[in-house]
Amino acid sequence: MTETFPKRNWPYHVAVPARQYQGTDFLVLMKFCEGLNICDICYTLKRDGIEYAVYRFADHSEAERFRRHFNGEIIQSQD
Repeated sequence: MTETFPKRNWPYHVAVPARQYQGTDFLVLMKFCEGLNICDICYTLKRDGIEYAVYRFADHSEAERFRRHFNGEIIQSQD
């Protein structure tokens, strides 16, 4: 996969607090994502001392649904 491939195919990024979605909660998050056009590769970022996991979506409406369900935040691509 080239560096620009995720940017081009999954332009909508949603950040959720990484600590909040570990262990069993991560499995709940992954179950929610079944059938969504989501990139297999996420990334992390740190802001104000909090680490976030950032998930990439191809479709804005799917990113928005994920954001609402997990109380996340739509962010600009960090790629």
